Amino acid sequence: MTLVYDLIPLDFPQYCAPLFTAVFRGWLHETVEYSHGIICISETTRRDVERFCRDIGRRSPLLDHFRLGSDLDLLDSRGQVREEIRRLCVQGSKLFLTVGSIDVRKNHPFALDAFERVWASDADAALVVVGRASGDVGAILKRMKEHPKAGSRLFFFQDANDSELDYLYRHARALIFPSAAEGFGLPLVEARQRGCFVLASDIAAFRELADAGVRLFSLADAKNLALCVLDVLAGPSQSPPPMPVFNWKASAEQFLDKIRSIARIDP
Repeated sequence: MTLVYDLIPLDFPQYCAPLFTAVFRGWLHETVEYSHGIICISETTRRDVERFCRDIGRRSPLLDHFRLGSDLDLLDSRGQVREEIRRLCVQGSKLFLTVGSIDVRKNHPFALDAFERVWASDADAALVVVGRASGDVGAILKRMKEHPKAGSRLFFFQDANDSELDYLYRHARALIFPSAAEGFGLPLVEARQRGCFVLASDIAAFRELADAGVRLFSLADAKNLALCVLDVLAGPSQSPPPMPVFNWKASAEQFLDKIRSIARIDP
């Protein structure tokens, strides 16, 4: 039995080192050849594995998927929240948040392009970027740190703790999630469970997760996101009801059920 998170190294090799893509391809060939069953973290990834098997002309193993969990009490507001973040959250109706590692596929430059359009329209909005650098992203970091709006409308935290992240989710007007590729999308779930509205890229994994509090935008042009941000600013500040909590205990139980179900099927 094998667990697969995503096929990003194959479907989006531009975001991975060539050696990593080559090793992953070899591993996946072996996996579909010898695994009795493959369980994926989303229906999106399950379909991707099914397509991979079809493309290489192999019969797929038994395939299924389960949902990852997110516990509200794993990110809470009982810890320390620095004063700088509390001050930012006073303007919550104008505060937009991105969460995730600073990585090329997370598309931070796209978000910045969109907010430069928003700021050019004289809209009073702030963008808070939360995440640690991952990989060769020096150009992205330089652009954020040296941006003319840095410290006034653009804020960057590489060291936010869980309590601070929880605080930001609960006070932001919306989460911005412009990733080009994902197998799941945990920040989307974390934000919606706290009642935060979400603007997310229109990719398969996010379409699978989206509820009434998620608006999807095309990655064809940053103006699409800019228009979404302006619409949110002009609309009511009240978000739809929070997404129901699906915690890690429920996720683990679902995962075990999938394993048992596949194990009962004679190959």
